[in-house]
Amino acid sequence: MKSKQHDDINKIRPLQGVFGYQKQYAALTNTNAIRFLPRLFPKNQAEIKLTKPCKIQNIEHDFTVEKTPKGKFVLCVPVHDMSIMRKSKPSHGETTAMCGIDPGVRTFVTVYDPTNLETYQFGTVDEKRRRLMRFTERIDDWNGRNRAHLPKTSDEEKESWSRHAKKLWYKLKNQINSLHATVIAHLVKTYNFISLGKLDVSSFQKGDTGKATNRWLRLYRHYSFREKLLNRAEGEERLRVEITDKRYTSKTCSLCKRKNEKLGGKETFDCPHCGYSCHRDVNGARNILLKSLGIFC
Repeated sequence: MKSKQHDDINKIRPLQGVFGYQKQYAALTNTNAIRFLPRLFPKNQAEIKLTKPCKIQNIEHDFTVEKTPKGKFVLCVPVHDMSIMRKSKPSHGETTAMCGIDPGVRTFVTVYDPTNLETYQFGTVDEKRRRLMRFTERIDDWNGRNRAHLPKTSDEEKESWSRHAKKLWYKLKNQINSLHATVIAHLVKTYNFISLGKLDVSSFQKGDTGKATNRWLRLYRHYSFREKLLNRAEGEERLRVEITDKRYTSKTCSLCKRKNEKLGGKETFDCPHCGYSCHRDVNGARNILLKSLGIFC
């Protein structure tokens, strides 16, 4: 939830970054706004109005307010019933569709759907280059120029550069959040059983992976995606999400169940035992589903 006010309120020092607020010092109004009781605001700015009408439960817990690099405010209020935040509940009928999901670096997620006999991907290389890499390239270019002129710049110029870099990171973060929301909305609407492979990002970063791989692992925020999906599944009686260990799912043949120790970084999985061949992420997604069903060995 965001507020409309972002011009004069930028000058208020207590509202820089993220700060916590106690529940007894704020109250809901009848005009789709939240009134703050202490005098952190001038009288004409004592209320923060929401940009869109939204049903908010009574504030029963402490909450936080985050000031974005663009000067807008994001209100983070804990709620018990997430259904009030959703515009409408999708109609699922009597579907029993299931899927296996292989998260990765080259592609954000690969979905294997045995019910509809299809596979598809979100966050492919083309999408990554078109939407995300333009932000990372601009950030790298900006940081490079900043370092080159750092000894000669004044404090005001340094602050301006820092503010600009934060705006670029904020836009990039919004792109990732949009990707998360798109994938989760599709999965929740389509399937009754979702098996998501657990990607241990920390183990990748401690290994021999390159800087580019580690960077995309951090940017994609797989842990955040996993938590969002689990949170979205709460309250959906017909939906079950299972987190599955994805070790050996890429190098194991989903047909004969034997391993290909020479897979390495190849994009295509070719089984040396039975001759089965497919995209490595599709093979991994299928094995993740089989593993959650107890028929992976």
